Amino acid sequence: MSAFQFKQFQVRQDQCAMKVGTDGVLLGAWAGLTQASSILDIGTGTGLMALMSAQRNENCNVKALEIDTGAALQARENVENSPFANRVEVIHADVLAYETEETFDFIICNPPFFNGSYKPGAQARTLARHQESLTLRSLMEVSKRLGSVHHILALVFPRHSFNEQRHLIDEVGYSIKRICYVKPNPSKPAHRVLIELALPHVSQLEETELSIELSRHIYTEEYKALCRDFYLAM
Repeated sequence: MSAFQFKQFQVRQDQCAMKVGTDGVLLGAWAGLTQASSILDIGTGTGLMALMSAQRNENCNVKALEIDTGAALQARENVENSPFANRVEVIHADVLAYETEETFDFIICNPPFFNGSYKPGAQARTLARHQESLTLRSLMEVSKRLGSVHHILALVFPRHSFNEQRHLIDEVGYSIKRICYVKPNPSKPAHRVLIELALPHVSQLEETELSIELSRHIYTEEYKALCRDFYLAM
C-alpha cells in the first residue's frame, strides 16, 4: 500500500523502508504526551508518530528526526500535506550526532530492535530494523542528553526483546513509569510491550494489559477506544 489514510492525515510510504504498522500506531496512541510542550520523535520513518503526537496534543511542537534520506523527504511531504505542518518539523539527521540547545519534554521512538535477526538486502531497511546505528543503550543515553529534567521516553518492543534488554534501563539510570503488555487476543501471551521511562527513580509503576482482537478482525473495545481517533474503520 503506497498510502495509508487516517482520519486527519494521510501517510504516503512508498519511499520508506518501514511501513505503517500496528506498533507505531499503538505507541503513538498510548504514549502519555498530551501535556508535553516539546516532543522529539527519533527515527520518524513515514512521520506517523510525529503526526499522531501533533494530533493528540494541539499545544506541542514536534521535531522528527530521520537518518534515511528518502524516508526523511517522504516524512516531510506527509507533514506538509497534513493539518499539522506548522507544528511538526522533519529533520534529516542521525540522532547520535544531532545537536540542539532545545530540550524535549517527551521523546518517542519505535526502536531498531531486531538485533541478530535476518538482515534484508536493502540498506534503508537494515538501518530501520537493526541496532547497527542505534543500540538501546545509545538511544537511552542520547535521550537523557536531549530530554528536559523531567522528560519521558516512550518505546515499543517485542516482548522477548524487552525481557532480554530490560537490565539496560537500570544501568543507564532510567526507571519504568508505565508499562502495557499487548496481547494479540485474550487467550495468547503478550507479544509487544509499550513502556514509558522516566528520570529520576519512579516510586510507583503503572502496569496494564491490552488485547487487540477478540477474534480475526473483531477488535476489543479497549483497542478501539485507544485507536478510534486515527483508524477510519473505528
